[in-house]
Amino acid sequence: MGLTDLETIYSCNKWQLDAIMEGLHYRQIDMRENLSELAMELRYTLNAKHVSSSKLSKNKDRNKVKQVFSGNYKKENEGDLASRLQRLNEHFANR
Repeated sequence: MGLTDLETIYSCNKWQLDAIMEGLHYRQIDMRENLSELAMELRYTLNAKHVSSSKLSKNKDRNKVKQVFSGNYKKENEGDLASRLQRLNEHFANR
């Protein structure tokens, strides 16, 4: 399963080994998910009359990860949020 370093194995407690084993099983599940995604993309490319590269592009996923980890996300200030809530209240009050 990938855990072959004997020093690591002998120096771990049972709960640590259980956590390592659980992580290795999760890694196998991730690998199977990646293979199934690749199979679906391959199926699309082999069966489509006109293959669109944008459907196979991972740029949207990459940008989402970059946005999450870069910390450059927009922060709403209190005034903006208050004005938006006021507009919502007015909108639903008219109904």
